[in-house]
Amino acid sequence: MAVMIENDCVRRPVSFIDAERCVGCGDCLKYCPRGCLSLDRSRWVVVSDPSGCVGCRQCQRACSYHCITVRGPFLGLEDRAHGHDLPVAERVRDFSEVHGGFTLAEAVGEAVRCLRCPRPRCREVGCPAHNDIPAMNAAIRELDFLEALRILTRTSNLHAICSRVCDQSRLCEGACVHCREGGQAVAIGQLERFVGDWAREKGYVRTEPPPTPTGRRVAVVGSGPAGLSAAEDLVRCGHAVTVYEALPVAGGVMVWGIPDFILPSELVAAKLEELRTLGVQFRTGTRINLDYPIERLFQEGADVVFLAAGAEKDDYLELPGNRLAGITTASALLRGTKLALVLSREYALPAVGENVLVVGVNTVALHVARSARRLGALNVTVIDALPEKLVAASRGEMATAAAEGVNLRFEVAAISFSGREKVEEAELQCMQTGRGWWGKIRSRPRTGSNFNLPADTVVFATGFSISQEVLELAGKAGIDTDAYGTVVVMGENGRTSREKVWAAGDVVTGPRSVVGAMAAGKKAARHIDQTLRWRNLFAHEGGVSSKRLRPLKGERRPPDRPVGPWREEP
Repeated sequence: MAVMIENDCVRRPVSFIDAERCVGCGDCLKYCPRGCLSLDRSRWVVVSDPSGCVGCRQCQRACSYHCITVRGPFLGLEDRAHGHDLPVAERVRDFSEVHGGFTLAEAVGEAVRCLRCPRPRCREVGCPAHNDIPAMNAAIRELDFLEALRILTRTSNLHAICSRVCDQSRLCEGACVHCREGGQAVAIGQLERFVGDWAREKGYVRTEPPPTPTGRRVAVVGSGPAGLSAAEDLVRCGHAVTVYEALPVAGGVMVWGIPDFILPSELVAAKLEELRTLGVQFRTGTRINLDYPIERLFQEGADVVFLAAGAEKDDYLELPGNRLAGITTASALLRGTKLALVLSREYALPAVGENVLVVGVNTVALHVARSARRLGALNVTVIDALPEKLVAASRGEMATAAAEGVNLRFEVAAISFSGREKVEEAELQCMQTGRGWWGKIRSRPRTGSNFNLPADTVVFATGFSISQEVLELAGKAGIDTDAYGTVVVMGENGRTSREKVWAAGDVVTGPRSVVGAMAAGKKAARHIDQTLRWRNLFAHEGGVSSKRLRPLKGERRPPDRPVGPWREEP
């Protein structure tokens, strides 16, 4: 028998509960954000209070017996607030930040839209760092911004950076209930940015009592998101940390790979200064390679080495004429631009010409195209062989690039490049995409669709991979790598096959998001700290042999020989 909860079907959602199918498991009660459901102990069925129901349908999705049906509108479809962006005419004049943040009223109004789900998917599924987003929104709603900052810093070391560079539409906001019900997700990224900007404006930093020095030293190779995140957690645990960076400026991809109009350099510089205040030492211009191997770090006093090298090798397309002058890669152009802005006395801005062609439609390609517009290019074209719905770029990024004058062309591939001393023209070809056997996407050229496009500069932005230099370094140090060109680790803790060496970030997973690398760095730092403090794996240093210590959770292995109640393991 289906019990209908009387409600205004026009203004309020309507709930249907099939009392005959309900077994009283209580799963729906755990998921209801408004507490509208309760359990009738006499009949052991769920009953509903329609007065507070907003029609989010979380109870319907949680019910394993399909006895709850919600009909009617979702009452949380109000338009979300938007920041104050720079006018389009002013964006391409310089590298100033384009997207503006929330005002106080906008931030509080947006935080009110959060339903405070008991089991929030934005935290558990969407965010790799598992930030407590509902608690942060509740603190913002109560105007307790300092508490919101404390909540963020528990799980995120780079919240001011991640709020600007992460693709929230595919992460936390993509898992929001508002988005799943056809509305606009809560602006989680903008709220996180508001908290970070407020803390920076007020001068708040994460302050803790100075830890007791442990006497252990950790060498971090790479100053990207994973390296900086691990360095901060380790130095807060009392370990001495030294970060090695090959470039003259620390920060990794956050410095050379992300333009200033998305991530201002002063934000990364402020984070680096905070780490220096904590005691982290930076050795820039020092490349760890075969000439400066990992063994030398141990000889200099490091107890543990943490590999956090990024994916800095560009994937180059082997096409006729790709060695002409004027053909470059995404990392070369972005790095040259960023170094010229940071170190203006030593580096000059790259010259791109009037016509720029970018091969590949992804986040990096759009950064290159928008940078080229600011470097003086008049005609910037970005091409990709895939259709628009399959490219690796968010709709918001493509809309922003198109508004700044970037021409996006899909299902177009480059064939060759021509010119006398430098590239002058590119031959392109239209493609058609379909699914072949087993559903695999295939692209093939269209007959007679070739055309030429003038190009003073061509930039390859088809992807990144781990450099061969890093793989050779890992091989010489006895660290296992796989067929995909990444370092093999044991579980999520980042331990490699080499004793005293951990790894995380792009060197393990390949090119991923900044927040994913930061979260991996925090996990590795936690395991390194546990190893240095509680598990003496290095018996030759005078401690107890590791065989007699209880292994950490997730690393337990069966004993070498049977051990029964009649016989204790020595």
